[in-house]
Amino acid sequence: MRYLQSVGPISRSDWVKGAAYTVAFAVIAIGGPNLALKDHDSPYRFTKDQVGPYADRS
Repeated sequence: MRYLQSVGPISRSDWVKGAAYTVAFAVIAIGGPNLALKDHDSPYRFTKDQVGPYADRS
């Protein structure tokens, strides 16, 4: 931000690029592992590896 302000005023395209990168990062960082590592055969929301020692609790 400071660099962009020192070069000149921050343009609308800079804000749009920043927002697009933020959304893309959130989708990849949050949604990616949830989709890639999901156990589709499990009747439970979490896998035993995710829950750890609490998997056997009722």
